[in-house]
Amino acid sequence: MKKLIAAGLAASLTFAAAGVFPASAAENGKNLVILGDSIAAGYGLSADEKNYGELLKDYYGKDSVLANFAVSGSTSQDWVNALETPKAELTAALSDADVVVISVGGNDLLQYASKFLLDFAVTNNLLSDGYTADSIPANPGISDLMNIMDRDKAADFVGSASNALILLNTTARLTAHLRMINSTKYDCLIQTQVIPNIDKIVTDIRAVNSDPDLKIVVQNLYDPIQFEASYAASMSANRKKLLEQLGSVCRDVVAVDPSSDNAKSFATQLKDYAAENNVIVADVYTDFTSADSAGNKNAWYFTGIQKPDKEMDIHPNQAGHLAIAAVIEKALGDLTNHGTLMQSTYEGLSDPASYPAVAYQTYLDVIANTVVDPDPRKEDFMLGDVDGDKIIDATDASAILADYALTQIKAPSEFTEDQAKAADIDGDTKIDATDASAVLSYYAYTKTGGKNSMPEFLVDFLKA
Repeated sequence: MKKLIAAGLAASLTFAAAGVFPASAAENGKNLVILGDSIAAGYGLSADEKNYGELLKDYYGKDSVLANFAVSGSTSQDWVNALETPKAELTAALSDADVVVISVGGNDLLQYASKFLLDFAVTNNLLSDGYTADSIPANPGISDLMNIMDRDKAADFVGSASNALILLNTTARLTAHLRMINSTKYDCLIQTQVIPNIDKIVTDIRAVNSDPDLKIVVQNLYDPIQFEASYAASMSANRKKLLEQLGSVCRDVVAVDPSSDNAKSFATQLKDYAAENNVIVADVYTDFTSADSAGNKNAWYFTGIQKPDKEMDIHPNQAGHLAIAAVIEKALGDLTNHGTLMQSTYEGLSDPASYPAVAYQTYLDVIANTVVDPDPRKEDFMLGDVDGDKIIDATDASAILADYALTQIKAPSEFTEDQAKAADIDGDTKIDATDASAVLSYYAYTKTGGKNSMPEFLVDFLKA
């Protein structure tokens, strides 16, 4: 597994090189760098969905540049290793960055918890058929836990009151190993591994980029084991009991509230570290939970946890990536939206009306001041309106094609300077069939009720 992640990091650094910032990039936007794990990489999103890095890039305007180096499965230690001797592409991106967003820690906790629970499964004969103790990797992930532990056997196991108590004691020890502090009895994983690694990552970033205005954002972790009330009600009693016990570990380890002199959650330890080290915390936990006045928690809306049993996915879905982008942007505090992607992503959700209230308010806050960047080529013309009648329609597309035909036979263009600017839809300084196609597509879009301006429409059209 470690070799695979190392290979993934190497591939990520090479792939992200395309996003490394040219010297003139982001004069009016921002240079964004994303480091982290599967959450940051957008694991599980379809090809036409947007991860939160893409949403943030659009938010800051067309001059912004994104370099996303995230690798699924990577731990905080993997990123410590990557930054000790960073590849040229990573160094170049970090040196010019205005904002660096870090998503780490989840895999550290999941690997430890998965190994702990799989060892428990071995002792109590809860392994899936065909698996033995030798099947357990040194650093198992959540997928290993779900494959190797038989969930039906585990649910039956907790049907016994005595066994339920055994599991309760086991999960209590696991929680202690993760969140206890200053203890020799427990491993204190957050205190001894995750926070020190985050500190090393932050230190190494600042060694590359010493700009005092550099903003470093670290995300806290959400609780993935939250279900819609009707979904939870459909579970068998034993399965519900099993998930409640595992859910208690998540709540105590990642939540904002449960802390004491001897134990502190990841959210609390990260907040304490950030306050002392000029780091910004993006409180993803609170917006994902979005607890309402009745106590209902809503992380299920932002993940794939309610997929069928064998497909349960704790990664953020499209709504989750939108929520993370909004949380990060609000934490950064520069609340002028220069794009349209957040709005179109929200409107494209399958059930936007159900968007949980706390996260929805964050979304509203970050799009409240929206100023779509004007087309830099616009002067006394409307992009797409070649004939100057203030309407973009098929007549304009025909004019573009007619002028294109002239230039193809080496005849001079008959367009005026402003007509040529209006006709050059994609801004490549050539007037051709691509520009005509864009005009026709926009005309069809407006005839079916589309309200966006041509520049707004082009944000998605030119990506297609």
